[in-house]
Amino acid sequence: MINFENCPVTLTQNAGVFDAGSVSLFSPSISINESSSLDNLPALGLMGISGVYPSEPPNGTVNLDFYITGSENASPFLNLRKYIYERDEDNFIDITVGPYEIEDAVLTDYEISANVNEIITARASFNYYGELSTSTVPDQDTVSGSMVHSYISSGDFSDLGFSASPFSFNYAFSQSYEIFRTIANPLVDVALFTDGSETASIDGYGLPTGIVDTTRSSSSTAWYVPKTGGFNFELKNTCGEKLAEIGITGEFSDRSAAVNDGEVVNGSIEIIKQL
Repeated sequence: MINFENCPVTLTQNAGVFDAGSVSLFSPSISINESSSLDNLPALGLMGISGVYPSEPPNGTVNLDFYITGSENASPFLNLRKYIYERDEDNFIDITVGPYEIEDAVLTDYEISANVNEIITARASFNYYGELSTSTVPDQDTVSGSMVHSYISSGDFSDLGFSASPFSFNYAFSQSYEIFRTIANPLVDVALFTDGSETASIDGYGLPTGIVDTTRSSSSTAWYVPKTGGFNFELKNTCGEKLAEIGITGEFSDRSAAVNDGEVVNGSIEIIKQL
């Protein structure tokens, strides 16, 4: 495993997700892991002698946290979900981390977390196929731009039923896909989307809205329809500039509430949207 801290990352993709063909991120934490599956190959007629051969090409994972510091690494990165979901086999991504270069990566998970009076952080995970290569060590650089902050950002949470704006939320996207290989390209040729989901967990003051649509459900027949709703949230930097918007509309899947002595009721509700 390779770990980096406070390192610039470049994502390059040529199918229209990034206006300039690439986007630069600043990541406080990155991990890269690479492996290859090996099978035993016993020698015919010779006891105790064997060899190994790879059962599949090498592959790896990249996990990175990053700050949203400008529109060039906010909106295009959010749109990355849409392009993979639309099954465009040309949407593989190249990743450059420090002196290492990775080709043929596919987004698997994406997450944004917001808490009261804190910098909003994002996290992404990729699978890649093949081996990473080594390039030159980049020159020392500095981060430019103003980071997205929860104090400045704002959103519409009226569907959720809280008595005030929430004090935290977590938005997550995940997807699964099937890899197809060919004789001409044994590493990876096509990544075909199979299923995915968007989820959100929101915490706030008071009891959130119910999870059953009472206008479409019937208690006499034990037929219950989940209530639908969601929220939209504008990501703004400390200068008040809107960099991107994130949101979800789906089914309310779970809610809870808790109260401690001398405190107000704290509630939580979850939303899920199947893709």
